[in-house]
Amino acid sequence: MEEFFKFIDRVNALAFFAGVVLALGLLIWAIGNSVWESKSKTSVMVPNVSAEKSDVLSLTAWEFIPEIGVQVLKLQSTGGESNDYASEGRNYKTRNLLFVKSDGSASTWLFPDQSHLISRIERITAPDGRTKAIFFESRLAGVKDVHQFSLYITKPDGPSPVEVLKDIDHVVSRRISGNIIHLIYQSELEIKESKISMTSLKAESDLVVAKLRTVK
Repeated sequence: MEEFFKFIDRVNALAFFAGVVLALGLLIWAIGNSVWESKSKTSVMVPNVSAEKSDVLSLTAWEFIPEIGVQVLKLQSTGGESNDYASEGRNYKTRNLLFVKSDGSASTWLFPDQSHLISRIERITAPDGRTKAIFFESRLAGVKDVHQFSLYITKPDGPSPVEVLKDIDHVVSRRISGNIIHLIYQSELEIKESKISMTSLKAESDLVVAKLRTVK
C-alpha cells in the first residue's frame, strides 16, 4: 500500500511539472506572437490626421529586380482617413516602398517618412527586360479636398525619388521611346505634353497643347 501511495505521489508530481511546462510554453508563444505582430503592423501618425484615425501599416511584396538583386516591398496602410486615392482594395493604400538588397547591405526607403499616398507604381523596362526606372504617382496623406497629384521617377534601387511633374488631375496617355517617357496629362483646364528623361530624371519639356473651356 505504501508503494501505491508513492506511485500516486510521483504521478501527481509529473502532472504538476507537465502543467508548469505547458503554461510556460503558452506564455512564451503569446509573448513571441505579440512581438511579431508589433513588428509587422505598427500604428503610426501622419500629418493632418487625428489620433483616432491613425493608420495601421504592414509590408507586402511588390517586385523583384533580378539584375541588381533588389526585392521591392510596399508599405501599406489600412484604416485612417477615408479616401479613394491610392486605394488598392479592402481599403489598402501604399504609403512607402522598401528596397531590400540581396547582398546583405542596408535596405533603403523610398521616402524618409510615411506621409505620402502612392499610386500607379510602374517598373519601366528596356527591350532586354532590364529595369530602367520606377515611375509612380503620389500626393501627401491627410490632406482633404486635394485631388491633384505629382509624378515621381526613381532609379531601380530606390534612393532619392525625383518629382518631375506636379499639379496633375489626370494622365491621358503615356508611351516610352528610348530613354524618354512621353506624357499627355490634364492640369486644371490645360492639356499638357511632357517629355521626361529616365537618364537625367528630369522633365526635358512641359508644354501646353490645348485648353479646355468651361460651360457657363
